[in-house]
Amino acid sequence: MDQDGDQQLGPSRILAPQTLKEIDDVYEKYKKEDDLNQKKRLQQLLQRALINSQELGDEKIQIVTQMLELVENRARQMELHSQCFQDPAESERASDKAKMDSSQPERSSRRPRRQRTSESRDLCHMANGIEDCDDQPP
Repeated sequence: MDQDGDQQLGPSRILAPQTLKEIDDVYEKYKKEDDLNQKKRLQQLLQRALINSQELGDEKIQIVTQMLELVENRARQMELHSQCFQDPAESERASDKAKMDSSQPERSSRRPRRQRTSESRDLCHMANGIEDCDDQPP
């Protein structure tokens, strides 16, 4: 990716290549250096660059972990809410199919469909901690 693309993705994308380049440069100088004092100084620079790289990696892992938690929480919410918003016709078709499969005759004390749907929504909203389902946006 070019430099412009890196800048659009955020500062951590820019820091990673800079940090890696710094580590490579310092290590190459360290290998070529003969002076012990200079080598020790380069070793400290290399250690600082490695620490910076590790901190950057830790930050990225933390961001990915937070994103994963958000996605998992949203998926659970959507799964729970999808039960509340099922098409009444779908649930009616499913119950009709179950009736055809069963050998028992249809009961005459069957409740109206509307009452059953609202009761199902009320149970779902109670499970999700929602007091009044009329106030919720569709």
